[in-house]
Amino acid sequence: MNILIKHHNVLKNAIPLIASENITRILQNITFPVFSTIQDDNIKLKSGYAKVLRVTMFVNVPIMFILILLAKPIIVLLITDKWLQTVPYLQLLCIAGMIYPLQSINLNILKVKGLSGLFLRLELIKKALIIIAILVTFRFGVKGLIVGQVIVGFLSFFVNSYYSGRILSYSMTSQIKDILPFFIISLPMIIFMMLVNQLGSLSNLLKIFSSVLFSLIVYTFLARLFCSDELKEIRSLMQKVKNMISSKE
Repeated sequence: MNILIKHHNVLKNAIPLIASENITRILQNITFPVFSTIQDDNIKLKSGYAKVLRVTMFVNVPIMFILILLAKPIIVLLITDKWLQTVPYLQLLCIAGMIYPLQSINLNILKVKGLSGLFLRLELIKKALIIIAILVTFRFGVKGLIVGQVIVGFLSFFVNSYYSGRILSYSMTSQIKDILPFFIISLPMIIFMMLVNQLGSLSNLLKIFSSVLFSLIVYTFLARLFCSDELKEIRSLMQKVKNMISSKE
């Protein structure tokens, strides 16, 4: 049992390092007060949550892909090639990070609607799934444990989106359609990073710098063409975050 608790704590402390949790938390902190005022208007609430989901995944998807594809040079640069065996762990954690906003945002809908009982039940179901995943996968080591948590993430998204779909008529299928463009416009940067990784003559620092710079340029360019609404929303949210920080100083 102590081993299970130890492994669970490792995962619990590792996954928050993925940027997606911080991105999601910031957006939810900004939007929750607004959504609470329109909790009885399902049309406005659905529109608002669809916007939050798109903006979150618009930022989250490219970051996770960049970390996945640059995992090896990042690990070597930061903690030397003695830790190369941890590359798959980082990549799997990025997949978990990519899923996190999907399950979290859907669960937050229940909180806004005041369905605390259902919210608690779903949280208990998730905890039960985590425990089952640990019991099944701990014998396969850290990699097996992380794979188990990725599967739990997908299952949590499926369960949470089922209820948000019933409440707001915003089904899992609709959500996937909303975020699919961000995966599509990520393809060119993915291809470029894969090509850069094949250039053994480049230093790890140069690989990381050139890949990130070019990837963000291409992603932003394609976003301007196909996802301009999300860019506008991000600029607006950044201004709100700046105002929040200024008000606390």
